[in-house]
Amino acid sequence: MTDTQLPTFKNHLIDLAELAKSRGIFFIVSLSSSFEPSNGCYLGGMRLTDIFLLVSIVNISQQELEPLVPLLDSISTAILVDVEKKHPFHNLEMGPPQIDSKKVMRPIYSNIFAASIELFKYAFIIPWSPSRITSESAVKCLRQHVGGNLSGKHVTVIGLGSIGFKLALSLVEEGCNVSCFSRNIEKTSRLVHSINDIKSVYTISSAVHYSNIFTAIASSSILVLATSSKGFLDINQLMFRDISSAFILDVGKESLNSYTRNHISDIDGLKYQRLDIGQELIEFINGRLSGILLTSSPRTKQHQINGSIRNLVSGGFSGQSGDLVVDDAFCPTFILGYFDADSKYICAPEIYTP
Repeated sequence: MTDTQLPTFKNHLIDLAELAKSRGIFFIVSLSSSFEPSNGCYLGGMRLTDIFLLVSIVNISQQELEPLVPLLDSISTAILVDVEKKHPFHNLEMGPPQIDSKKVMRPIYSNIFAASIELFKYAFIIPWSPSRITSESAVKCLRQHVGGNLSGKHVTVIGLGSIGFKLALSLVEEGCNVSCFSRNIEKTSRLVHSINDIKSVYTISSAVHYSNIFTAIASSSILVLATSSKGFLDINQLMFRDISSAFILDVGKESLNSYTRNHISDIDGLKYQRLDIGQELIEFINGRLSGILLTSSPRTKQHQINGSIRNLVSGGFSGQSGDLVVDDAFCPTFILGYFDADSKYICAPEIYTP
């Protein structure tokens, strides 16, 4: 994001914050970073619920975040920060050194979460692990597929990165035998060994490492694709066995190429599903917001009180001169106070009488 793009970017955020405010819900911004080459950060996915509006800023660097902090601090209820992405730690030299003076260095943190903790003063920081939520969501989806109980089932996991490893470990702990394959044979062997070391000594199920993708796929009728590469599998690998009754759950980056995806859509009995972590993400955010905030969501609504229309606010909604502060602006029971002519809050509790 260039300096010329910054004003427009800020305006978009302000418009979205105003949308949340008009609906009386929280405005939450998600930050994720990447060490991969990019043309700068951008607004990604957005999710609107009855409690919050979640807006994602994708591929943001610390240098791009710093000029946005004052704005985000003022308009955001919470900042959701991806803690998994890490970058090389380094320092930036602050301008040319003066004569007989020491160089001034500014640290660039190795992850955006550390930078957020240092930069934000008011917004509530919520750290989260996308791979953990993804693996938990995948396990829940597999439970639904088998009817609830995974114990004694057999699942093949293709790709043993951060998501695949957490998923395989969770499945083994639930009593599910797991076949694992990944391109890095040596690393996969170590990870599978770790899973079997971590599990309880009373757990009968285990993880098994396959060095051949064909045999890994043939070992079970439930296939989870957790690869980080697009088009990782082709039709020849999938058709190594009869998959007419298989269940394929794709939690990676579209692990099947387009030809393979089109081909399997014509196979009767085969079920293919892309994983959606939306519900788990909503539950996670709701669980991290404080109980006090959730019991009285930020709301604003006009009501007729004593023959005149008054604006009611609740749940921490920013009030103005003349507004009444109540327990719930949509369904008020108590008047807690009001904002005077100087927009100063005056505590004046009473029972609300329409």
